[in-house]
Amino acid sequence: MNEPHGLDVGGRAPEFGASLVRSDGTVAEVTLSECLGDGPVLLTFCALDAVPRDPEGWCALHDVGWFASDENLQVVGVSRADTRTHCRFIERFDLGYPLVSDRGGEVADRYGVCYRDPRSATSAVRSCVLVDEDREIRYRWVGEHRPEHTSTPPLGEMHGAIRREVSTPAETFGLV
Repeated sequence: MNEPHGLDVGGRAPEFGASLVRSDGTVAEVTLSECLGDGPVLLTFCALDAVPRDPEGWCALHDVGWFASDENLQVVGVSRADTRTHCRFIERFDLGYPLVSDRGGEVADRYGVCYRDPRSATSAVRSCVLVDEDREIRYRWVGEHRPEHTSTPPLGEMHGAIRREVSTPAETFGLV
């Protein structure tokens, strides 16, 4: 397992198959290609649903409110938590987007955002990767690799990349 490095913008996003927990609590096996059938996907990687030092986890991004603001963009969270934990997390925080269970870290490893934490578990660095329908990486951000680091992506920069990709009417998603 290498230090996290992400993938290059303009490169091809690796295909994967995994268990996906939808916001309604249903679970299905899906591939990235299947997700992309409905438009661009923003993959958000995190070590776990609720890291003890950061119990809000992905919710800091969810609270901005723009994840659900555009029907042309899908957000898919990815962590090593199992599907039952994902179901509880989605219900607890009323998430409007699905979560992939990456138990062994294979998805994070393919995306170059994997590290081995002090407990020798494979985890993902907090990261975001925007993938278009042709599996081209249109944007990426890779945070610090320390498990206690709770970095948040530059939301204005990510908003610009998403706007360019989904070509929706001018909408600020609460960021401007």
